[in-house]
Parts: sequence; structure tokens; C-alpha cells
Amino acid sequence: MRCLLLALLAVLPALASAQNAALEVSGIEYDALAFRGIGVQFEAQIPFGPYEIVQTVDAEGDGTTFDGCEPFENADEVAGKIALISRGACSLVVKAANAANAGAVAYIIYMDDRFGQDSDDFPLLGDGFSCDPTVCSVPGILVTRLTYKTILPETEAGAQATITNSFIIPPSTGSVETGVVNLPIYDHGFFGATATFTQTPAGEGPYTFNGFNPLFVGTVLVGIDDNVAGSPYGGVSEYEPVSPVVTDLPFGFDSNVQAHFRSDDLGVEVTHLALGYTGDARVLLSLSVASTTGAAINDAYIGLFVDWDIVDEAGDSSVNDAGGFDPDLALAYVYDEDQAQYYGVLPVLNGGYPEARFSGYTTDADGTDASLFAGLTTSVAPAPGEAERAVVVGQGPYTLPADGTPVEVGFVLVPGLSEAELLANAMVECTFLYCPAVETTTEAGTYRLASVYPNPVRATATVSFALPTAEEARVEVFDLLGRRVATLADGLRRAGEHRVTLDATGLPSGVYVVRLATPSITLTERVTVAR
Repeated sequence: MRCLLLALLAVLPALASAQNAALEVSGIEYDALAFRGIGVQFEAQIPFGPYEIVQTVDAEGDGTTFDGCEPFENADEVAGKIALISRGACSLVVKAANAANAGAVAYIIYMDDRFGQDSDDFPLLGDGFSCDPTVCSVPGILVTRLTYKTILPETEAGAQATITNSFIIPPSTGSVETGVVNLPIYDHGFFGATATFTQTPAGEGPYTFNGFNPLFVGTVLVGIDDNVAGSPYGGVSEYEPVSPVVTDLPFGFDSNVQAHFRSDDLGVEVTHLALGYTGDARVLLSLSVASTTGAAINDAYIGLFVDWDIVDEAGDSSVNDAGGFDPDLALAYVYDEDQAQYYGVLPVLNGGYPEARFSGYTTDADGTDASLFAGLTTSVAPAPGEAERAVVVGQGPYTLPADGTPVEVGFVLVPGLSEAELLANAMVECTFLYCPAVETTTEAGTYRLASVYPNPVRATATVSFALPTAEEARVEVFDLLGRRVATLADGLRRAGEHRVTLDATGLPSGVYVVRLATPSITLTERVTVAR
């Protein structure tokens, strides 16, 4: 996968494929793409216009050449207006300079027949050009050919246009640093990436653990009806930033960072929060996903994609990863025994959403929508042998409410220097956050944390659990910061069904975790205290 991505980046170094501006003509608004780095820019969020639009005509032509590759024959008509230019063979810089020289106040470039005929999709077009603002002294946008064909009759009748640019959010990033791990997250859904993916200001190192740099790229996934936002393998993120990354929020963790981005294709907005404690190797990733369509979105899956590259002693990261999965914790992981490196992802509850719904995983995702959606929705046992490993872990299906109320889920990145350490670190997470397993089977039989009733609880609730054999058992209650707030049982218990009482009258309203622990297993269940 890494080789595939680098090849794509070599051909298309700076792609732009989603609208970030709007063009209004005769009261109708059309999607547009504002160019970055080509001379003068539109001011963010400030309407530009209205100005009349005039189609340019090139000099030294027969009156039918409109691609802006030569000085304009109708410069007098263009002056003081918005120049409408065809996408021809010359560079955008030439077109922008010719528009400025003709006295245009701005320019619009539309795509000719070579780029999608009448498509309403923006083509893959580099936006990393540069031009001195004294040469390219007016701003410009790109529209699709379909938009051009729609507005051309209006412009021929002297219609006026207003342009609004929405994209200028300075690229931003921030890191969770615990002294054991460093995890950067970015404003477009990526996290932990190497320099290949940053697209952000320099200064943020990649994901690191114990001196290793094992994460090629991670990204937030949202999947709806087989469509997935979040694959990084097109060379650019599929999300658009909504606001800059912020750090040091009052969440009770020693280190935290939050990003906010959206997918217009899927109609969702995501808040991505990473949290960690000093001295801890684990990082909690909280995802809040909301519908932006004004309608409920059914069967939405939320997850993470992580492309691990564990480097062997020879410095090779291409074929040395093995895959693993722990069904009790729903922990998908990759490892290299020779290097004593283990890296996993497990789903947990974060916040007050009714339950964590583990929906699927794979350790062999290839970055395509089909592979990512399959990983979000179904469980696939790791393929034998060593290979490049990209892991997907998902939760769902959820319904995103029409009113924009977000669904909140969580995942944890868990490293370790051995399989035992990896599982121990994951188990610690499950002592105070809900993990999907409430039942597990061992050689002795089935352990079950059956139910908490009523839930939510106002005063008291009954906690039921079952043991296959007599043994020591502790039933405890934790808040979401991992603090034990009650012990319901502690001592030798016979085999069979048991019930204990949770007295919640002294607990503040909120989400808590009930944990059943024996020398053999640990199970957790969520309970909400409501006043």
C-alpha cells in the first residue's frame, strides 16, 4: 500500500477534488473550487461581488478560442468584470495573469470536454501552483462544465455573480504526548501519519512508541451504504476541515487534542478527540459523528483505519507484520515477535451513547471503499503469514439523528512490547471504559455479566452475573476517569447465578462502568445514573 500511495503522490502531488467556495448567479448557488497559492486570494466568508461575468475571447484566434492562453481580444469588455475562461492547454498561471492584465476583478475557469464532459464532479486538479501576487493580482475559482453550461445563457444576458470563499482555515495539527507515546492528529481526519501525509505545518512528529515509529497513517472512517469517507490512498484526505485543531481542553486528561472536519459527500460532521495520561502508552480516540443533511442517516458505521508498518532489523517494513485478534476484547492487532512490537485497536464506549456496538474488523484492508466497509461491518480472521497490515475496527450500525445530535463512540490505540503486555494494557482500558465483551468462555465454562436493571438507574439497581465454577469474584463500579466509586461484591462465590445491589443514591448523574473480575476473566457493563 505504501508503494502504491507514493506512486500516486509522485503523479498527483497536490490534489483538490471538493468544493470550498460558492458561485451565485441570478439567485442560484453553485459549488466552486477556490485556487490556493495562485496570487491574490478571496477573503474567507466575505461575499465578493456582485460583478458581471464576461466570457473571454483570445487574441490571434478566429473568435472562438476562449481558453485564456493568449491576451484577451475583448479586454475592454472584461475590464472591471469577472472573466470566464475555458480550461485549455496552458497553465492556470498564464490564464490568471492574462485576466489580471485585462483588468478583470476576478476569473472563473471551467473545464472543457476533456475533463468529464457534463460531469458535476470536480476533476483531479493540482492546487499547489504558485504565482507572484503582483502578476496574478486577481483571485479565481474553478467550476464544473455542467455549471458552465447552466450559467452561460445567464452571462450572455449580462447576469451578475457573487463569489464566497469558505476554505481558508489555516492547516493545523496537535499531539497527545504522554512521555511514552506521541500521537499527532490533523484537521482533516488523519492521525499519527508520517511526513508523506502531513499536509500540515511542520513540527509534528509521527506516532511513536518506545523509540519506534510504526504507524504509516491512520484515519477516521465513516461508512454509509457501502460508501466510506476516510481512505487516505488518493493522496489527499476525503474530509474538509471545519475549524482549527485545539489542544488543552478541560477533559481531565493530562494531554488532549481535538479536530473538527466534515464529509460533504456523506453529509456528516466529525469531532475527533484524542486523550492520554502522562506515563501511559494508551491513547483514547473519541469520535462524535452527526448528520448535516437535516435528515436522519440510518445504518452508519464509525471506525478507524490504521496502516501499521513495523520496521524489522534490516529496516524493511513491507512484509514483516503478522495479524492477531482477541475476541474477548474485540482487540485487532499486528505484531513482529523479533522486534517485540505489538500494536492494537479496540472499540470502547466514550460518553453517553446507549452502547458500544462492535461491528467488525480486518487486519488486511487495502484502502478501497469495499475493503474498508467490509472491515467496518464484518469480522475477518487474520490471514496467516507475514504481510503489510492495515487494520480496520468498526462500531455500528447507528442512526445519526436528523437534528444533528452526534453519536459518540470511542477507540483506543494500545501498544505493547509483548502479546501479554498488549493484552494487559487493553484490559486496563476495560476496567473503566465499556468494552464489547460481557460474556466469555474458558475451559471452566462461561462467565457472564448478565444485566444491570433498571438502566438508567435513579436509586438502586440489580447487577446479575454468572460463574461456571466457585472462585474469588469482585464486582466494582468505576466512573469514566477510572476511579472506583463502589464495591458491590468481594470474595469467594459459588458456581451459578448471582445478584448484587448497586446503591446509586450518592452518585452524581453520569455514565459508569460495572466490572466483574475473577482470577480468570474481566467483564464490564455500562450503567447510567439519572436524576
